[in-house]
Amino acid sequence: MKRILPILVITLFLFGTFLAPSSLTTAQAHRHESAGWTAYETIESSAIPAQVRGPETIRVAVYNEPNTTTPGYSLASDLTNNYTEVVSLLEDQGYQVSILTEADILEHELTVAGYDVFVMVNNVPRVSIVKLVKEFWLAGGGILSFNSGISYLYYAGMMLPEIEQEAAPFYWGYYSHDIMNVSSFHPITQAYEVNDTVSERAKSWATFYAPVWGDFSSVIADDVEVLLTNLTQPDWGLACAIDSSYKGGRVVQLPGDGYSITEDFESLIAESVDWLAPKPKARIAFDFSHQPRLGIDPWDTLMTVYDAGRSFSQLRNAYVNHSYTLDKFYPSASGNFTPNRLANYDMLIIIWPDLNFTVSERSALMDWVQNGGSLLVLGDRTGMIGPAPGYQYLNWLIQDLSMSLGTSNVEDDITASLYTPRHPTTEACGSISVSYRNYLTVVGPAKPIYHYGGNIVLAGEIYGDGRVVLGSDMNIFDNVLLPTQSNELFGVNVADWLTAATADMLYMCNYPFSYAHATPGAEALNELGLEYQLVRSGEWLNRSIYWYDWEYLIVDAVWPLGDYFDDISNYLDSGGYLLMSHFQVATYEDDPLWARLGFQYNDSFYTPQSTFIWGDGHPIFELPIEYGFNEFVGGADYGKTGEALSVLDNGTALAGYSATPTPGNASIVLGLDGRSLYNAYLIDQYSDDTDGSAYADNYEIWLNQIAFMLRPTVDRPSDLTFEEGTTGHEITWSPQSWNPESYSIVINGTVAESGEWDGSAIAYDASQLGPGVHLVTLTCVDEYGLSASDTVMVTVTSASLIDGLDTTTLLLIGAVVLVLVIGAVVCSRRRGKK
Repeated sequence: MKRILPILVITLFLFGTFLAPSSLTTAQAHRHESAGWTAYETIESSAIPAQVRGPETIRVAVYNEPNTTTPGYSLASDLTNNYTEVVSLLEDQGYQVSILTEADILEHELTVAGYDVFVMVNNVPRVSIVKLVKEFWLAGGGILSFNSGISYLYYAGMMLPEIEQEAAPFYWGYYSHDIMNVSSFHPITQAYEVNDTVSERAKSWATFYAPVWGDFSSVIADDVEVLLTNLTQPDWGLACAIDSSYKGGRVVQLPGDGYSITEDFESLIAESVDWLAPKPKARIAFDFSHQPRLGIDPWDTLMTVYDAGRSFSQLRNAYVNHSYTLDKFYPSASGNFTPNRLANYDMLIIIWPDLNFTVSERSALMDWVQNGGSLLVLGDRTGMIGPAPGYQYLNWLIQDLSMSLGTSNVEDDITASLYTPRHPTTEACGSISVSYRNYLTVVGPAKPIYHYGGNIVLAGEIYGDGRVVLGSDMNIFDNVLLPTQSNELFGVNVADWLTAATADMLYMCNYPFSYAHATPGAEALNELGLEYQLVRSGEWLNRSIYWYDWEYLIVDAVWPLGDYFDDISNYLDSGGYLLMSHFQVATYEDDPLWARLGFQYNDSFYTPQSTFIWGDGHPIFELPIEYGFNEFVGGADYGKTGEALSVLDNGTALAGYSATPTPGNASIVLGLDGRSLYNAYLIDQYSDDTDGSAYADNYEIWLNQIAFMLRPTVDRPSDLTFEEGTTGHEITWSPQSWNPESYSIVINGTVAESGEWDGSAIAYDASQLGPGVHLVTLTCVDEYGLSASDTVMVTVTSASLIDGLDTTTLLLIGAVVLVLVIGAVVCSRRRGKK
């Protein structure tokens, strides 16, 4: 037996070895460990606070003007053309930088569709392009001026709209400075504290009179921040930032001439470009390529008639003030309505054309509309005197639609009434003013909007993924009629509806802001580059929920919405996501919506409250921007400052009104398996900058919460079991994301592959895996750093040596046979000894 014992031990050892899998085994594999709403990880944020779009997305045009003589409109001196250091600085930071000359600008290359910021490094535009640079600003583009460029800012009305002329030597001049005082904490000066000093080399720099806006009671007095002043003379300003609520894009004036840029100014220049870049709700173009009967500005040359009252400059200003940009769509040698040019815009305005369209233009335009572009088309009466029958050109252009211009020639001014049922473009609107006109023929899917005595004046239609609004009077939105009745509000509503053609997001805000487009929530949506439909009341929230399908609903409500909670609940039945900021739970304490969202009412507050972050690591406090503090301080008082909530089993408290988690004191609750995020205070109340980021807390809160609701999701493919050596065992995931960026596949803790992700399906061929149990984990990350993961357990059995029997079974049989043989040998020897 002693001789046989080693053989038995070896046999049992081999038996155990053959039975053990060749890879990781667990009693229970934790598959899908982070799928669904829990599928997020905190990725370290590299973004500057409140800056989401990286420099690589910002397009900068730097003006190259070798002619440094002073043009006749300016009193600037010592003009230079030292732009190369600025270009190098911006390129090193990652910005897209191009050099534009006078000739380039004359060819209409300077558009907001092409560039976000125009930079003048101690130079000014030549006389031939002063209006073209100005219209870039009026379209919503940002202007960065160094030193003597201030002369042009005054001349163009960017610095002080009340004078719109060269203001030297009364309101600016040259004074010697080197050490300058930081006078405001602003996104541009965020690297400094107020009363810090910055240095530029000693020289006479352009200096402006800082109290000028107050002295003039300027319409932009509240829109100006003086950033740098003389160290001992605070009325002598050297840098300012203007975010005009009157007209045009943002403007920054800095000292310096491009020579030997100091380290102090490197951050100021880069932050200026970031701040100046427009983040529009959408991009609009006004067609000048088919000789519109009317234009926008006095210097326009491609329209048939200029009449100051009958132009569209106020409409352009209204759109830019409501977070749109509006370019003039000029003729181009490369073609007018081409797919590449149209792709730069979300909405195109076409006014009665005196130049007809080509077949290829019509085809490209309607393809663009069908794929999500939108049109505002304004015709007029058939008896219009002029060079061409524009109404016929328009009818030919839109012949695929179920609405068209009729054959009427009505010559009187009237008030048009709302059509019933109401159209989505008419929220808060009453009657509108209409002048000489045609009437529309409307059939099929087109919907009337306004009428006069049953005759249709305006109509709208959905065409493919795009939208079209057709008007019978081209003057409805001109400078005379726009300020009357509901014309301007309706015009803005038209843009809101047209540019939301492919939107999956509905944003309701009934805050008492001048413009709902200027709320922190809307600004956050624009910063994130999201398409959305904006409504301003519970009534239109109700209508919109049922008019269209929405994946995301954002409710930003100071006024009660009790009549519409059932509609919100019905929306949630469809599987959509809800982000809500409200403080009227107490008024409707028993409404079943609250329990569904994971909480119930506990208490109300009537003095400003701070909200404290409970716990660490949740993405709404870290991504895409890292909030730099553990609380949001204060809050404006709208008669009530918030409500404390008790969280139910189906909710998770993320923040509350106490420094540590306390029952019945929650302020932010995550519910519905991550599909709802409820704020029991009004986010917009938190207008302070608690974390010192130079951006308001409310803006940062909205940014992170919206991004979180858009986080990636990954589906859950089934686990796999197959035999080694067989093929066709592919795991296919179909992850979803608004802004996909990258993915990785990890097998048993080791990265197997990774790369860029464009939002499409991701597959892994598991056939290559050897025998054993393998945990295959996919992680998808979006541009904001939010991620989702899913784990599939793959069991690979050993290959069979005999048909119908796998290797493990054969080894087991072999081991048993071996034991039997050994046993027989032992017995035989014992009998032999007897």
